[in-house]
Amino acid sequence: MCNLDRLNYSMKLSDFVAEYLEQNGVGICFMVSGGAVLHIIDSIKLNSKIKIVCSQHEESAATGADAFSRLSKSEIGLCVATSGPGATNLVTGVSNAFFDSIPLICITGQVATFRKKQSKDMRQYGFQETDVVGIFKPITKYVVKIENAADIKFELGKALHIARVGRPGPVVIDIPDDLQRVEISPEELKEFRPEVTDSPEMEYFHEISTKLNSLLSKSRKPLLILGAGIRISGSASLVKSFIERVNIPFVTTWGAKDLVCEDFDLNIGTFGICGPRYGNWAISECDLVIILGSRLNQMQVGGKIEDFAPNAFKVLIDIDRLEIDKFESIGFHLDLAINLDVKVIIENVKLERFNNPEWSNWLSKIKSSFTIIAEHTQSNAEVNSYHFIDLLSNSLSEGSTIITDAGGNLCWTMQGFKIKDKQRLVSSWNHSPMGFSLPAAIGASFAKPNETINCIIGDGGLMMCLQELGTVARHNLPINIYIFNNRGHGIQKQTIETWLKGNQIGVDYASGLFFPNFKLLAESFGISYRKIETLSEVGKKIEPNTTSPMIYEVMIDPDQKIYPMLKFGGDLTNLDDSIVKPVFS
Repeated sequence: MCNLDRLNYSMKLSDFVAEYLEQNGVGICFMVSGGAVLHIIDSIKLNSKIKIVCSQHEESAATGADAFSRLSKSEIGLCVATSGPGATNLVTGVSNAFFDSIPLICITGQVATFRKKQSKDMRQYGFQETDVVGIFKPITKYVVKIENAADIKFELGKALHIARVGRPGPVVIDIPDDLQRVEISPEELKEFRPEVTDSPEMEYFHEISTKLNSLLSKSRKPLLILGAGIRISGSASLVKSFIERVNIPFVTTWGAKDLVCEDFDLNIGTFGICGPRYGNWAISECDLVIILGSRLNQMQVGGKIEDFAPNAFKVLIDIDRLEIDKFESIGFHLDLAINLDVKVIIENVKLERFNNPEWSNWLSKIKSSFTIIAEHTQSNAEVNSYHFIDLLSNSLSEGSTIITDAGGNLCWTMQGFKIKDKQRLVSSWNHSPMGFSLPAAIGASFAKPNETINCIIGDGGLMMCLQELGTVARHNLPINIYIFNNRGHGIQKQTIETWLKGNQIGVDYASGLFFPNFKLLAESFGISYRKIETLSEVGKKIEPNTTSPMIYEVMIDPDQKIYPMLKFGGDLTNLDDSIVKPVFS
């Protein structure tokens, strides 16, 4: 906790907030100014140890703070917004953090206490008054409105603790304008003291080890599924040695793709409704699957969850009991569920080394024989997205950071990008809004100030956040921005072709959208620009390392599809019936 108990004098509440946050791991604030939060912002500005980043939109402030939390080694991201529209504009950014389990602290201003509405049925009394608690309760771990200045230390401590403990997530503290400027005596404030929880006894880990080793001894084809919960739990640095020790092949969810490099012997790749095929084949063929820190969402298991790993004994390890219990209501049977933090499992459960080279060799063979790039030929016309991702992947060095957006560019990246050692690949995995990657790249750039950040975004996604080019230019951030320009919302075009007989609406210029001249747009923000119209230009024009922002407009074939992709009624084994699964014997 902070060391403010030494103080024996009064100070303005907003000054206390800034100092408390700074002494508890907050070193940066993404914000948009507003009347109801001026005192908080002023106090943060006066604290020399907290850097302020002025975003152009509150959603981007929350997204930048989220990405900073994801990529910072220890700090937590902070965003600040005013009352009313300022607070409600945070919703999408806060949702990203909530669904991806990212610690984030948001402070919103609120109308003065003497201007609050007198009953819950009254719509509004004070100007820009909004029920922040009611709006954010479903998408935060904790949200509170400060009603009494004396509660501020307790609530700050509680919020920070809740944001970080267990399954992390965002918290929101709503502070009325008049309370921000109240004089308080810090030494008289009540302090939050978290309850001490008991750790599992070692005997319990011995019991789990015995169960899992018994299952492994009977298995010929075991498989691990690595989920994002591994990094969230703080065990990313432990997972490679854990896998080497147990010698079990593994697949990863998209959110865990960057845990282990692509060419690691036991890495069979990702899986799900966009494949790759060999990852799905591994799941359909295995006889034991141990799932570490993944909730198995729809994008991973497809529409027929009953067909997921149909021949396997299923073990799920997850910190969230609700994620385990949900399967009962949808007819999916878990053979063994372990409700624990995946980190304590990795650290304490002792598994015997598995050895069946025939299984490992078969998996390696199908991975090398059915590459995603082999399914896509590049014409001499516009750029094939799969080939571009392949070239970009080859050009980026170990330790690079890649932020990808939503829709087609996300799918193409996850299907084709080959992770190298210590690279980070980040997206909003579960909420997945268009326009995430640019403000997230800004947050990443402040988390990793000496590194080039690679931002992949579609032309449609950029239209959702293009004002943040101003933030990039203002700070001269070293971000390479790759605009995948396919002249529309490609994934929607593909979906409409599948479901609505191609009756397109709101997916390109012909059906209602508008896109600017991106060269002129770049010039208006003072950002360097290069256009890539053929694959042969990629190596000539792209500079992987930069000291200032650069926009690359990549002209993607407007008819480019996400392929393979699960077709309606199919299962993960046969995404589209075009290739028959090899047989393991």
